[in-house]
Amino acid sequence: MSAEAIQTDNRVRFSDNYRFSAGSYDEMCAAAGTLRPHWEYLIRSLEALGIEELKRREQEAQRLLRENGVTYNVYDDPQGMTRFWELNLVPVLLTSQEWRVIEQGLIQRAELLNLVLANLYGPRTLLRKGVLPPELIEVCA
Repeated sequence: MSAEAIQTDNRVRFSDNYRFSAGSYDEMCAAAGTLRPHWEYLIRSLEALGIEELKRREQEAQRLLRENGVTYNVYDDPQGMTRFWELNLVPVLLTSQEWRVIEQGLIQRAELLNLVLANLYGPRTLLRKGVLPPELIEVCA
């Protein structure tokens, strides 16, 4: 969602211009016009800022990204490789329950990576048993 919203007395009302799509999952709304509880504070805060302040902040964020050269690459694109990073002022909010699932996966992957690295710098049984191909290590070395 960008700073494009309905303005009433310099007060932004996202719900007036928000298009809820029935039949698909919406991170912000549980039903048309009904904010999920973890979104309420953020939306109220954004509405209190007003449309002009939101636009100013959006422009400032874009200026800082360009000024600092924040880019990413798109390879094999006829329009060129470098793209400026696009930043949306409104983040996607996660509930603590949603984050817990992501956290568990991140912890699991970090533990696995540590075990693999410890094995490669130590006994190298993953290489000897063929779990990791030697070419993978030789290319990276």
